[in-house]
Amino acid sequence: MKLRALIAATLFASAASASFTANAQDTLTGDTRLACEAIMCLASPTRPGECASAIAKYFSISLKRFSSTLKARKNFLSLCPRVDPATIQRIVDSNPPEQDPPDNPVPLPPVSPLTPAQILARIAKLVPVWEAQVANSAAARAALEQCVQRDGRVQDGFCGPELADYEVKLQLSVATRDEIDRLQELLDSLECSRKSNVKCLER
Repeated sequence: MKLRALIAATLFASAASASFTANAQDTLTGDTRLACEAIMCLASPTRPGECASAIAKYFSISLKRFSSTLKARKNFLSLCPRVDPATIQRIVDSNPPEQDPPDNPVPLPPVSPLTPAQILARIAKLVPVWEAQVANSAAARAALEQCVQRDGRVQDGFCGPELADYEVKLQLSVATRDEIDRLQELLDSLECSRKSNVKCLER
């Protein structure tokens, strides 16, 4: 009842061309009714509980582009007959969707607790460790290949220890190499940021 009274007293009183009454509102159904209720509810500072469905319908209209959402919401409100287009425009302008994000946002420079000098020092420490791990994994692979040539298979317990040793040493070398690469990328990003090189940051 509050909604009907608000429709009769607020919405259509504010639209000079409107000729609806609360009784006429009873004949509306579906999206047409929701559109009329949304206009009334969004135009009024007081929104009774009956407004929930109409307002939810209005704000559920959301497309990829800002302009497309505006147009779709205006089209929805226009389903309500005999409402002044200026009233619809005012309501849409007062309840806008979110603006489109920039098409090509400039990436923010990386935030690192390490200075370039500290990163270089870590890389310098990791490189000989990685080189030793590569040598160890190569030796383990050679031992595995010798076992396979001798026993002819890697199953049923044959060459199992050699295979496990090779896999562990290989994983260690790969993990260390990944950490070196990560630090190098961080160092490169910090250098790009220092030079304010946008193209470099976008790589």
